[in-house]
Amino acid sequence: MLLHGPVTTARLLALAPALHMAVTPPPLLGPLPRTSPAHPSALIAASPLQPFVRLAGPWRLLFAAAAGRHRGFGKTER
Repeated sequence: MLLHGPVTTARLLALAPALHMAVTPPPLLGPLPRTSPAHPSALIAASPLQPFVRLAGPWRLLFAAAAGRHRGFGKTER
């Protein structure tokens, strides 16, 4: 179970070049720029942390509410 995130991330990183080459740009544009992660091994190593990073926002709001601070609305909520 703990290896699911890193294995999936590694597979997606391996599949990305093939998906990139399968895209045909519109006729008025040149070829798409090549992008590759600077450290793919760091992405694979950090992938198990992703669920915790996702949960950081709601916990931050809960702690702010418990402390009596009103966070206000950002651009997304306007």
